[in-house]
Amino acid sequence: MSSFQEQIDQAIKAQDLYFIGDQLPSDWYAGFKAWLPLAEGGDARAMVNVGHCYVNGEGVDRSATTGLDWYRRAANQGDARAMLTLYRQLKGSSPVEAEGFLQRAASAGDDRAIQAVKARIAEQQRQAQQQEAAERERVAIQRATTAFQEIKAMLDRRDLAGARQRAETAVQDGFAWAGQIIAALALKIEVTRTSQKEYIPGPMVIRDGTSRHTGTSYRTYTHSGTVTNPTRYGVHANIGGLGLGYGMVPANGSVKASSVPVRQIASDWCSKVDVMITDKVVKSLTPNGVVAVPIGPDQVTVTSGDPLPWKVIAWGVGIVVVLLGLAVLH
Repeated sequence: MSSFQEQIDQAIKAQDLYFIGDQLPSDWYAGFKAWLPLAEGGDARAMVNVGHCYVNGEGVDRSATTGLDWYRRAANQGDARAMLTLYRQLKGSSPVEAEGFLQRAASAGDDRAIQAVKARIAEQQRQAQQQEAAERERVAIQRATTAFQEIKAMLDRRDLAGARQRAETAVQDGFAWAGQIIAALALKIEVTRTSQKEYIPGPMVIRDGTSRHTGTSYRTYTHSGTVTNPTRYGVHANIGGLGLGYGMVPANGSVKASSVPVRQIASDWCSKVDVMITDKVVKSLTPNGVVAVPIGPDQVTVTSGDPLPWKVIAWGVGIVVVLLGLAVLH
């Protein structure tokens, strides 16, 4: 079998051509010369072969217009292969006409046309599902954006009750991130504050013939205790000075908290908790997804851990002695 005959054999097996006669032609030109009279005589199969030659320039000068005319003549005689070829050739330039040929080929029972229709229906369904999913996501993002902006506006103006209520509604609407806001608004902070006197020695100086050391004394303050979350929502929290570092405060649980020694307690100490939310919508609305949640005064309990100064103890003992003496005299 010549290379041409291998070519034409493949085209026949692909159902792009018909096998006509007793044997394969020796080349495309011979085939065209053999098929053209048959096509002119009304043979639909030969019309398909001649159309193939013209469209692809095989055995004759290429002419897509002439080739499509031959395919149309074969399609008008009910040839499904011609109909399917017309669909493939025309779907880009004339989709309505092409669709008609595809439906006719499928109705005629052409397996390739039937599969093409099924594949296109499946693709249309896939695209429709994608569009529906994209629309659902767009609506969800818009609703989440609105919810976050409303909650944050309430937090900024310290409407804590309103923020809690709006966050609860957001959770009910499916926005799990709002649970962290609810948790932050309910945190209980219980710490003990201790202080320690520190001294930085200075150089030795001599005054009036007496040497003495100079230095600076100051106090440092340290806080340690627990942060308790009484809600059913975990929260990634950071409270300035308590060393949480956006660690998780678990739902219905607590974590240890402590600070490094500082010389001065900031005026806004424990006035807010920074909540880190990883939701992509929230992260698009606020840097790193961090939201500042004000802490109410009822959320913080600070007790002193310093021992009583010895002077106070001495005064107290003295007062007790005096009272006991008076009681004896009476």
